[in-house]
Amino acid sequence: MNYWDLSVCLGFLLLAFTAALGSYRKPRPGSAELARILGSLAACLALFLGMAFTLRPRADEKIERAVPHQDLAGEYASSNNCRSCHPGEHRSWHESYHRSMTMVAGSEGIKAPFDGRELKLGKTTYRIWQDGDEYWVRTPDPDLEFALLKQNEMADS
Repeated sequence: MNYWDLSVCLGFLLLAFTAALGSYRKPRPGSAELARILGSLAACLALFLGMAFTLRPRADEKIERAVPHQDLAGEYASSNNCRSCHPGEHRSWHESYHRSMTMVAGSEGIKAPFDGRELKLGKTTYRIWQDGDEYWVRTPDPDLEFALLKQNEMADS
C-alpha cells in the first residue's frame, strides 16, 4: 500500500469518525448512541484494513513487474532480427555480458560461484548463495548504510 492509498483510507476513517461524533449531542451518550459510535468506528476500521489488504501489491506482482521481459509489440525487434543484417555487431554483443545483464537470474546467466562466500566492497559485506534454482544475496539494510554514509561524510567535512 502506498502513501496515497493510506491517506485515502485514513481520510475515510477521519470522515466517518467526524460524522459519528457530529451525531452525538448529549453530554453522556446512552448505550444506543455509544453502540452506534463504536459500531461506526469498527466499520471504518474494517474498511481501512480491507482496503489496506486488497490494495497492497502482492509479492508475485512485484516480482513479475521487476523481471525483464522481451517486448515484441509495436516497432520493437528482438536481437534475432539484428543478426541477419549486422552479424559482426550481433556476435560481439552476444559474446559480451550485455546480452546477459537483463536475464532472469539462472544458471545460464550467472557465472559467479554462489557457494555461500562473503564479498566485501569497502566496509560493506555481502553474502551470496544458491538454494536449488534460486540465487540469493544478503545485503545490509540500505537505510542503515545510507545513514552511515551520511555520518562519514559529516565527519570528513
